[in-house]
Amino acid sequence: MYRRDWDWNPRDVNRARKLFERACTGNSSYGCRRYADVWFRGIGDGGANAGTSRLYDRKACELGSTWGCGDACGEGPACLTRARSNEEAGRPDKAIDSYSHLCVVGIAEACFHASRVYEEGIGRPPDPVGALVFQKMGCDKGYPRSCVPLARMLDERGKHDEATAKLEKGCADDGEESCHALAVRYAGGEHLPADPAKAVELFNTACEHEVAESCHALAELHAEGRGVPKSPAQAKAFHARACKLGYQASCPPAPSTFAPR
Repeated sequence: MYRRDWDWNPRDVNRARKLFERACTGNSSYGCRRYADVWFRGIGDGGANAGTSRLYDRKACELGSTWGCGDACGEGPACLTRARSNEEAGRPDKAIDSYSHLCVVGIAEACFHASRVYEEGIGRPPDPVGALVFQKMGCDKGYPRSCVPLARMLDERGKHDEATAKLEKGCADDGEESCHALAVRYAGGEHLPADPAKAVELFNTACEHEVAESCHALAELHAEGRGVPKSPAQAKAFHARACKLGYQASCPPAPSTFAPR
């Protein structure tokens, strides 16, 4: 009951924490698993603590739960490969156990996949809170691919400044998709003051890393003279590059309206 309802009935949260802790103390593997989840998500008065969460994960594992055991495959790339194989084979519970385990022990890419499973509801009901927690861990651990979906989730919650900060981090961590998303914000004045010159700089970074949408956006900015001197020749060159990268909107006849995605 508490596991399902705590996002909507906060008065029950701290009672749930105490009950899960009591169950775990009594060597209930389920109680330890749920208590680890509480610590991981930061639900209730105790706040979030990944290290404490991992301790209770391990106890749950020792008591017979597969949760926290990492599917018994260790903590390296082989475990991540097995997690993907389990997901593809229709075994999402084993996959999410491994993804969660690997994320907590520091493999940031696993955080991204765990979030995806939670958000899409693969083998379980969708869990937006769990998805947010895992993408935040992935982005904070230096996996820039997590920063773009994290920014979207934060925007959906009205946390626009934090979303922008996460895109800045992702871009600084060589995440071309984060650079593109940040450029779109600057180009359109979305959740921050418009700055076409900054948008051009960021689109250039992403285009150099073969983000076709960024090359298309540069073509349009050069065609309009926004943030750069107007240059039909540069616009044509960037449209050609975007087209070569598979962005059909830049292929002849190229559009003339700036609409980055």
